[in-house]
Amino acid sequence: MIWGLGVAYFLWLCGMYGFGLWLPSLIHQVSAAGIGSVSLLTVVPFGFAALGLYLNTKWSKAAHHAENWHFIVPMLIGGVAILLQPYVHGSLVLSMFLLIVTGTSIYCGIGIWWAWTLSLVPRNQVGLSTGLVNLIGNIGGVVGPILVGWAAHNGAAGGNGFYVVGYALIASALLNSGLWALSRRRVVVPA
Repeated sequence: MIWGLGVAYFLWLCGMYGFGLWLPSLIHQVSAAGIGSVSLLTVVPFGFAALGLYLNTKWSKAAHHAENWHFIVPMLIGGVAILLQPYVHGSLVLSMFLLIVTGTSIYCGIGIWWAWTLSLVPRNQVGLSTGLVNLIGNIGGVVGPILVGWAAHNGAAGGNGFYVVGYALIASALLNSGLWALSRRRVVVPA
């Protein structure tokens, strides 16, 4: 379970860091604006992401559970939105909408996912388990931006390597779905 969570987090952070670090370049391509405008437009998806994180966590808390749809469904939506983005030509508004959906979807479930992850291990193993998951995941934070840059440089459509982000998010959502189903079958006894 811990190795699976680590791989799921690796994929998630591949998408998260690939999106976050290459977003200004994509916005520059889409808008053909100067650096000042690109900077302002780059802030917009992250502003919505902060709002999405707050609202999704509040919704999960009001529902008295941290279930899979609070982080898996947003990941799927974000993955699909970023995969659709290259097909939007000439519309800055529609491109920004898809980038806002992607950014919000990537970040809105992170707190809920960690709450769920912590519930899967006995209390005396939380530190070691979450440390391992975090280690594996943060390697994705290095690999993701490299893959996006490599894909953009090696002939991705329009120089856009963001399909790496989309596929990583979808793969993470599918793996998290399987882990969630597996976790529903087993009972974790607190130590």
